[in-house]
Amino acid sequence: MFSKKVDKWRMGAKPEEKPEVNDNASKKYRAAVDKNMSIEIIKDREIIYWIIKKDLLDYETFISASEAPVSNAFTKEPDSFEACIAERAILEKEIFPIADAIKTVFGQQPMELDKISLTIGSGENDYVSLDETDLKNMRVEPTLFGLQDFIEKNKDGILGFGIREFETDKGNLIFLKTKLVRPTKNIISIEISVISSIQQRGFYLQKESHTWVGLQKYVIIKTAQIDDEKLLSFLKELDINWEVIFLRRTLAVNDWLEIECERNASNLKSFLRFVHPILGYMDIQNIVKVVEANNLNFKIASRTAELLSKQKKEVLSNENVDVTYQPIEMAEIVAAARLAAAYYGLKREIKLDAEVRLEDVLRFEKILANY
Repeated sequence: MFSKKVDKWRMGAKPEEKPEVNDNASKKYRAAVDKNMSIEIIKDREIIYWIIKKDLLDYETFISASEAPVSNAFTKEPDSFEACIAERAILEKEIFPIADAIKTVFGQQPMELDKISLTIGSGENDYVSLDETDLKNMRVEPTLFGLQDFIEKNKDGILGFGIREFETDKGNLIFLKTKLVRPTKNIISIEISVISSIQQRGFYLQKESHTWVGLQKYVIIKTAQIDDEKLLSFLKELDINWEVIFLRRTLAVNDWLEIECERNASNLKSFLRFVHPILGYMDIQNIVKVVEANNLNFKIASRTAELLSKQKKEVLSNENVDVTYQPIEMAEIVAAARLAAAYYGLKREIKLDAEVRLEDVLRFEKILANY
């Protein structure tokens, strides 16, 4: 099946272990879900971050000057120079539905309430604040679900929630931060936050003349894998159809890939070698030679390499023979190309070199037809 010649170009080197092509997408990409919501996916080594942002532009905020010009001299953590209260409806319509989605998908799991400053009173000129430390100082850990019950029972007295922390290094005003750790083996954490970015205020002043605060809701999901049923179910609860986003992006990437590989044989060789590392240098050269001689398209070239790669892997595993660096016979490559062309409905006779016998091609076709 394989010729006795040794592929000297690869002799002495170990076959490179490379991940599947689908795992090597960009390390960062973004998708718009609707007018106010977007998602950005970042891959950092073995961790994938799903950053979901929603602009909270339809809610009311109350702004006044804070005591920061004086109080910052007495506190370790600086306050912002404005006091801002976001209305209670943000919690009821934007945050608590996420809590309900977590219950639906992951069950009743405690979500740590890291940061919040509630305002209790009758209006923007008559209120008092309290935050999570009022409970933590008494050795009680507040949770998002507990906050949900508290607000449900005390709606009339809760005005909203204000700035809890001023991140001076990032320029962010933190209104709320809560976190769920390890809901599943694959999902490392789910973090929910409401912030206002000082750096983005110019944008909101230009685009949204009625507000400059620019409140944003963030849901940050940290996972080890991208294909997880619980994750997809949770995203669907957030009105994010990940399958559509993934399909749209994958089809576009594959279409571009196909064009570049059909325009340039070097790109085709590089791609086939990357996807099928078990195929040697001469294997790839001969596959592309057959493809060019017969004017075959990218799909047929890729299918040809796939058949030959599967056959080589099976020989390597079943017969315990290292065929990694042994070139595949030209007759077998032609047989694979014939099968690949038939697979895609292309009725065309594949040209044979003078040294390739038709009976050998037909023999290899019977073997490769199993793949």
